[in-house]
Amino acid sequence: MFLQHHGVLGQKWGVRRYQNPDGTRTIEGKKHRLNDPIGKKALLMNIDKNNEQNDARRRKFVRYATGQEVEPIMYTKKRSNADEPTSFKKGTTVNHVTTVNTNIKPEKDRVLFVTADEGDKKLYSSVLGASIYKHTNNTPVKVVEFTLKQDLNAPSKRESIQMFKDFYQKHESEFIDYFSETLSKFARDPDFFDQFTPEEQDPDTFRKRFNKKMDKKWLENDGYQLFNMGFNDTTALKSNIYKQYREELYKRGYNALVDDNDARNSVMGGKVPLIILDELETLGDMKVRDITKESIINDYNDWVRIQKSK
Repeated sequence: MFLQHHGVLGQKWGVRRYQNPDGTRTIEGKKHRLNDPIGKKALLMNIDKNNEQNDARRRKFVRYATGQEVEPIMYTKKRSNADEPTSFKKGTTVNHVTTVNTNIKPEKDRVLFVTADEGDKKLYSSVLGASIYKHTNNTPVKVVEFTLKQDLNAPSKRESIQMFKDFYQKHESEFIDYFSETLSKFARDPDFFDQFTPEEQDPDTFRKRFNKKMDKKWLENDGYQLFNMGFNDTTALKSNIYKQYREELYKRGYNALVDDNDARNSVMGGKVPLIILDELETLGDMKVRDITKESIINDYNDWVRIQKSK
């Protein structure tokens, strides 16, 4: 028996080549990060995907808004079958969390982010409500409940990604422009400085990389997530690629899309958050209620119980 140690040339005890003591990347670490299938790494968000980290942030938001500690829950139940479409029947209620103090009237061609799963409703009305309090200096928050006036249907994750890949092949230059502009915007944001190198603040840096090589794995994962996140951007929704993607969804009988970006990257980590593609056609009767400190605590505790019962 013998003890064998593996290291790298020049390695020293307690010294990290790629990471500073505060967790940010060293210059060498940033260079190391650039080794990915497209030649350089294009990160989406400065969000730790570790469940324990996200759980701590959720509880921090609730504690800030209410002053109370809440029970930890380290995981969320997400849709696991990539081939399973998502459907909710006419008459089902869906919730939207907002700071708007007056009634929200559905509009044509405007997308709306909602929750329909009962666990997700509790999660968003508590954690998202508390997060809005924290980031908007205690602005009043509402839950708007809509009744579906038609069935809600969203494609499976596999079909959504395949549609995206097909559209990428048809509109490659437009997608490269969109990806490059979006990623460079992140690079210029002070919150994400440690995720990018200085030259990545210029969109042309990304354009050169994407033009050189677009890797299939990147396209199916981070590329699709970046595209899915674009439904948050009213400017992006006016572009040709988003208009045609939505038209194709309608042709296939879909009037919604799962917000996979929020489920995967966001601190929320919902099971099946949804994007309503046309409010006017889909949403019916509406009720509005206030989110209070008491409701945040109650809804969060209900969500924890739902998670632990599955």
